[in-house]
Amino acid sequence: MACYVVLIGGTGHRVGKAIVHLAASGSLPVNSLKMMCVDSDGGNEDFALLKGLVEKYRKLDANNIFETKILTKNENIEELCWSPLADMSDMKTILGKSFMGDKTGKKVLDFLYTDFEQTKTLTEGFYGHTSIGSLFMADQLMTAPGTLTPEWHAFLQDITDGDKILL
Repeated sequence: MACYVVLIGGTGHRVGKAIVHLAASGSLPVNSLKMMCVDSDGGNEDFALLKGLVEKYRKLDANNIFETKILTKNENIEELCWSPLADMSDMKTILGKSFMGDKTGKKVLDFLYTDFEQTKTLTEGFYGHTSIGSLFMADQLMTAPGTLTPEWHAFLQDITDGDKILL
């Protein structure tokens, strides 16, 4: 049985470190743990710590000492993290405020978010606006209706009955 773990943002990365520790202690009832991180902040310190921990785990496991194997979408530890932002920079640009056809949409956006929040670059995350982050993640998961991006297809393609998924 495998477990697929999607670790979202800094909090997800901290949970991921705990999961790696559980795997090292033999406390996980799975033979493989496939991880994928989701974060728009490539310089996230929590991600760097998790990545280093996974690398150490794999190095130790070269001698097959652990029951649980830690995998990534294509075994390249450098591709452990996926960003939902692609090349977009700030909330106003991403939400297309300048393209909103009616004044009501602009007013709602202005009511919910300050001008500072709307123009703040999101390259370091969503700053506690998880609803915005999930919107962008959902928008970027598929290249066309019913077609996952190559990253997500590679990560999810081997799921079988009985496997567990943790977000």
